[in-house]
Amino acid sequence: MLILFLVICIILLIVFYKLFQTYKIDDGTYGIAVILLSVAIIIIGVFIFVDAYRISNEGAIKEKLSMYEQENAHIENDIAEMIDQYKAYEGDVIDGVSAKNNESSLALVNLYPDLKTSELVNQQINIHTENNQKIKDLKESLINLKVAKWWLYFGGNNK
Repeated sequence: MLILFLVICIILLIVFYKLFQTYKIDDGTYGIAVILLSVAIIIIGVFIFVDAYRISNEGAIKEKLSMYEQENAHIENDIAEMIDQYKAYEGDVIDGVSAKNNESSLALVNLYPDLKTSELVNQQINIHTENNQKIKDLKESLINLKVAKWWLYFGGNNK
């Protein structure tokens, strides 16, 4: 879209220049048109530069997203191991609940008061929560990149 606007403004600038050269128009309309088109070209150029910069970060955003998702999976596995160790330690007192089958390891932490007060588990849960917020922000950035691509070159419809 922006590139199209830029091309249109440049074409209009050339047309006005040719008209001025051909008909020697000197009533000020050429000067006003050149100034307005030049300002439009500069503004559009700035928007193109900003959008191109935002779009160039797409690969980094996808890598960060993947990193946070892997880190969350690792944290969930660590918490599941802690729960399994705690269950083995407690023995038959707590039976019938599995950290790896039906319930999320984060939900199971709430079932065990000793695990819930564990500093390590709380730290892992806090990191997991922060990562989830970062993942949400990165996914929002990817959505915003589709808008930026559309404004720049009618792109961004790919999934």
